[in-house]
Amino acid sequence: MSSPTPLPWWKTPWIRWFAVAIILVAGLLGYIGWRHTSDLRFVRSSRLAEFPAEPLGDVLDQFITDAQWQAARDADGQHYVTVRGGVNYLGAATAVIRFRTDPEHRSLALVGLELDGRPKNELVQHDFLRRAYANYQKALLRR
Repeated sequence: MSSPTPLPWWKTPWIRWFAVAIILVAGLLGYIGWRHTSDLRFVRSSRLAEFPAEPLGDVLDQFITDAQWQAARDADGQHYVTVRGGVNYLGAATAVIRFRTDPEHRSLALVGLELDGRPKNELVQHDFLRRAYANYQKALLRR
């Protein structure tokens, strides 16, 4: 009685399951990464009702020095996008501005602005955005 011929390594059952597991893990990681970049794309391309002509991302990138964009989810499942960087607003300061969006990207809300670690009220938040848009429009005229 002869022993069965061994299968080539690429035909063994364990390699198939290993390949399936790698594909599933890659898909899951891709989905998670896509959701975060999707939140960033949504906020960056949004146009606020008060300033419908310009995308928010272009405006903040021009107004905030070395702007760092970050997407995150809170424990309650809400999606947030935070922008950090230096600004010249009421003097030189470090700004942190935070937006909330729903998972389906139907709405966008400004939920906070901090300058040098101090939270600002809605009046200052609106003025900050107004100045950012005015600064952006001036930069466009200079081009």
